Amino acid sequence: MLDIGFPLAKCLSCGITYSADWSENFDQQLYDYYADRIALDPALFSNLATEKSLSKLLDQLASLVSGRRLLDVGCGEGQVVKAALEAGWDAFGIDLSKSAIEICKSKFSLPCESIDMFSDQLSGPFDIVIMSEFIEHVPRPSRFFQRARQLLCPGGYLYITTPNFNSFPRRAFGAEWRVICSEHISYFSPRTLRELLIKSGFDVETLYSKNLSVSTLKRLIRKPNHIVYDKLVPCTGAPPDDQAMRMAIIDQKGLQMAMNIANYVLRSTGLGETLVAYAKNPH
Repeated sequence: MLDIGFPLAKCLSCGITYSADWSENFDQQLYDYYADRIALDPALFSNLATEKSLSKLLDQLASLVSGRRLLDVGCGEGQVVKAALEAGWDAFGIDLSKSAIEICKSKFSLPCESIDMFSDQLSGPFDIVIMSEFIEHVPRPSRFFQRARQLLCPGGYLYITTPNFNSFPRRAFGAEWRVICSEHISYFSPRTLRELLIKSGFDVETLYSKNLSVSTLKRLIRKPNHIVYDKLVPCTGAPPDDQAMRMAIIDQKGLQMAMNIANYVLRSTGLGETLVAYAKNPH
């Protein structure tokens, strides 16, 4: 067991690393940071790099299915739902953070609700279910994968992104990896994510790792002596430096090429910070 103020343990059966003091209950306080953004101007929520990335993703997803019904689980401030609606999808978002849903509704009038994924109010079938930076936040993730299968039509896809516990940054920083925090309950490697999806009935068509954040690169160059952990400090969202770098990459072909090469290496070695999975509901 790794004790960093909120101890981590490893399941000897499936190999998943998880928070040893996990709870079934949703802690609204951990996600109150959305409330600080409710008063912001809607224009401040726009990010060109994110919008371009989402547009590319939605095009990829559209090529996999014939229908256009999409569910974003853990929708946050609604970026995915907004982009999907603009691209012609019938999109819906859910999130248990009430302040996040308030942003979705008051800022952008998005079809998002603060309901549980297992609620009877949620009915399929959906062609696509998205869990982007979500599954690490929930207890017993296999339940959520099985529920996603129930909500998907035959041949529908579950799209997942989640931090990679086997990544180079986690190996380099150990307990000081920025992703380890009280919001995150489960930590996946490529193997454990693939095996859990298969056990949940999915066909895993693609699973790879990508990216090293700018904040990670800075820490690799100048590693701090120590980190003070605070259970109430959120660890979601891209740091400002990462967002600025993403914007720079869009504008410069040389940086785009360098990033493509870096992602090729990270994908080949499985050492990228983020895991990406496309899992198909076979029937």
